[in-house]
Amino acid sequence: LSASEALRFPFGQPGLALQEMGCAVPYVAAFCTSEMMLIFYRECRARVGKRVFFDRGVVLLDQALIDVGDDVCVCAGAQLVPHEATHGGALLRGPMSVGARSRIGEAARLTLHSRVAPGASVLPARMLLQGEDVLHTHRHY
Repeated sequence: LSASEALRFPFGQPGLALQEMGCAVPYVAAFCTSEMMLIFYRECRARVGKRVFFDRGVVLLDQALIDVGDDVCVCAGAQLVPHEATHGGALLRGPMSVGARSRIGEAARLTLHSRVAPGASVLPARMLLQGEDVLHTHRHY
């Protein structure tokens, strides 16, 4: 199922709003489930493994620079952002990876060149700075 097919399913035409079905909710909001987000991000060239779960409010920007392994859980409000603006106004971009069986905590933010090792966990509300790695799981998480 391609992204364009997913956007047409089941209503038939892209851009159709649920308003026509008596709802005031935008059409796209109906597809903010984990499975639909996986389809969307894969179509945007993110490398996302099998059995990955994206909770509500997860943001992946510059999808082509993101690599997420198998059996990963990305919790609510987490952000994977492989770019940043410098003080001089330049935009830096770089890859990031999340290893298999990892967990990204609620409201965590990963930036360019950050890496989460397989089986590791990023604590909730933690920000991984440029080039920072998480190599192990914290016991209390």
